[in-house]
Amino acid sequence: MLNYICTTCGVQYSKSQEVPSDCIICNEERQYINPSGQSWTTLEKMQKSKLYKNEILKEETGLYSITRGLCSNGTETAIGIQTP
Repeated sequence: MLNYICTTCGVQYSKSQEVPSDCIICNEERQYINPSGQSWTTLEKMQKSKLYKNEILKEETGLYSITRGLCSNGTETAIGIQTP
């Protein structure tokens, strides 16, 4: 059984034997839909491909940037703030 990940929005689903039929996030009418249609991957495939990266940087005391995405483009960055 595998945890499938939507290649459009990045949502990971619970373990299943079959690829999900659709993605509940991508079914939202405001969500971008890949012109080639719904596609899926797994964490293992992503790790083996070496196309993806996660990077956590300490920007200053108590402030971290967390960047994820494709190595070439398409990254997303979140900010983490450490509180007492």
